[in-house]
Amino acid sequence: MARTKAQLPGGARLADHLALGYLAMNCPVDRVRTVLAANTAGSQRHRGLPHEVLVYFVMAMNLYATIAYEEVLRCVVEGLRQLWGEEVKDVVVTKAAITAARQRVGVGPLKQLYAEQVKPIGPVSVFT
Repeated sequence: MARTKAQLPGGARLADHLALGYLAMNCPVDRVRTVLAANTAGSQRHRGLPHEVLVYFVMAMNLYATIAYEEVLRCVVEGLRQLWGEEVKDVVVTKAAITAARQRVGVGPLKQLYAEQVKPIGPVSVFT
């Protein structure tokens, strides 16, 4: 039985733009491009789904775990367009294209960004 794709209610909301803005502000695109280049995962040519956008997509998947990939990507593109302007083109790709792009980028850049960006914000206690 086919199931209906889960979508965000009423398209992108202000909260969606704020969440993506917060991601982009705390993990700037220049940092993402540096990490992609260091892991030889930068976009070789302009594609329908640039690797920089894909990195933000993977981060956003954690925010919208129950939403369809295509819907999350649409939300990411709309949110990044608010920040970067027309540098972000419309992205119309299939679920298979998203998976292929994720495989091209690999886990290295995401592991590196995580290690560099995520720090504890509270006291660290040791349980023995």
